[in-house]
Amino acid sequence: MRRTQRLLAFAPLPFCVVLVGFPQQLLQLAYGARYAGTAMPVVLALAAVASCITFAKYPFDLGLLALRSTRAIFYVYLIPVGLLLTSGVALIHSFGVLGVPLSAMVINSTLLFATWRAYRRQLARARTAELPGGLARA
Repeated sequence: MRRTQRLLAFAPLPFCVVLVGFPQQLLQLAYGARYAGTAMPVVLALAAVASCITFAKYPFDLGLLALRSTRAIFYVYLIPVGLLLTSGVALIHSFGVLGVPLSAMVINSTLLFATWRAYRRQLARARTAELPGGLARA
């Protein structure tokens, strides 16, 4: 699990570094002067960070699936719905187009924490579960 977690955490890192470090140049390369002087480079950089946060939670999703904890996954994924309807709308209303990646960062960070916590809780339950015959699991 730890190796998969590290692999998925570092796999998008080169893309994130390029997108965060050089968003203006990438937009100019892809679209020419169309987005010059706009807030789009900042939006692109923040969206890249939000995507990297999303990749970091996949090992915990897979762990919950391996533990057959679909109920925990369901409840964890209700959190983004609530956040989108509250803080997401408020951020977009307050910051305009810049609020979209900020909202994604808030939602993805919260989802990462909730998924991690649910995985740790389900893993602890699985370790303390008893086997048939009254023997404790090793």
